[in-house]
Amino acid sequence: DVIMISDLEKNIIFGNSALEEITGITKADYHNPNRKARIHQEDMDLVQGALKELLSGNKTHTDIIENRFVDHWGNVHWFSGIMSKLVINDQTYIQTISRDITDKKHIEQELDKYRKHLEFLVQERTEELETTNEELSVTNEDLMNQREELEAVLLNLQNTQKQLIH
Repeated sequence: DVIMISDLEKNIIFGNSALEEITGITKADYHNPNRKARIHQEDMDLVQGALKELLSGNKTHTDIIENRFVDHWGNVHWFSGIMSKLVINDQTYIQTISRDITDKKHIEQELDKYRKHLEFLVQERTEELETTNEELSVTNEDLMNQREELEAVLLNLQNTQKQLIH
């Protein structure tokens, strides 16, 4: 897990070894708010909203947040974690504990892709079966009509035979 403590100006005060290994953020980047590694642009509102809610309320930590993070090398990671509010010497800090769930997200995306493909196959097969069922219904109706005609012909032949015998 990545463990990081930062001040409210986005300066990192502490980061464990996983922070550097996964994100590429080194100690030299701790006080650089323009560092390359950062929260993915599309998830910025989510994270900032959770942080704002944390700082303005009485809660000590956020709910679990899942967001993307672009590392120092430009790779996108999915993280799942919480932010906690720490007050030390009347100074407020944010502690972030996150787990890299990129592999889990890729698996979920693959499963979703397979689920959608299976739904497509089921729909396709259902349509084929409905078409076949309609064709069978028409064929069955034709056969019933032929049967009625044959029964009428048979009855006519039987009547004709009776007349001939009579």
